[in-house]
Amino acid sequence: MENHGFSLLELLICCAIVMLLSTVALPSYQQHQRNQQQNQAQIQLVNLQLQQQAYRLENLRYAPLDALRLPENPNYVFGVEFVDNQRYVLTATLIDPMRQGERCASLSLTQSLNKYPAECWR
Repeated sequence: MENHGFSLLELLICCAIVMLLSTVALPSYQQHQRNQQQNQAQIQLVNLQLQQQAYRLENLRYAPLDALRLPENPNYVFGVEFVDNQRYVLTATLIDPMRQGERCASLSLTQSLNKYPAECWR
């Protein structure tokens, strides 16, 4: 009698190997995605900072929220706080409520290029 298939034991071993690889690879992939999203938000904050500087050159004050072209980002919402003639704070806040507890859930950039929280900026 010829055997033309896989045994149950071979299939179970194969499934166990796939599960083991996925438990190792999935968290790494998810962290990579989070880092990419955070990097994108940081780039967009720097672009907003450049808009603020250009606006100040023309108007001798920093731009209010409605004068800026806020970037579209599916993961972060952008804002401007404490706007006056001397200062502003640009913010990017995570939209996903499941990730609100993360240490980098809110990123900030000031007119003097102070970045908060500092450990989240690379």
